[in-house]
Amino acid sequence: MEQLHHIIWNLLDNAWHYSDQVAEKPVVKLRIAINHQEKILLDVMDNGPGVSPAMQKVLFEPFQSEREGGTGLGLYLAKEFSQANGIQLHYLSSQVQGSCFRLILPTEKRM
Repeated sequence: MEQLHHIIWNLLDNAWHYSDQVAEKPVVKLRIAINHQEKILLDVMDNGPGVSPAMQKVLFEPFQSEREGGTGLGLYLAKEFSQANGIQLHYLSSQVQGSCFRLILPTEKRM
């Protein structure tokens, strides 16, 4: 649970940082849904500049950052923690401004 907290906090912190840097009115949204496979989809979306195509290729690798003063470890650790807990973490590129990071969490079927 602590690692899930770390993952979500990192995504929200990045979203706020990047939208606050470029948007007149920063927006960070959290959307939660259940898909047809009964998995939980948790999207963290912002209205920042988005992720450059070059950065998308190395986004989850260590020491990759476009953030001034950033270590480049936040998304790397988020990905590692996700994989260790059976969670998928993806960046969804957009045709419009902003970023969307999606967590796909497994659910247990209840009787």
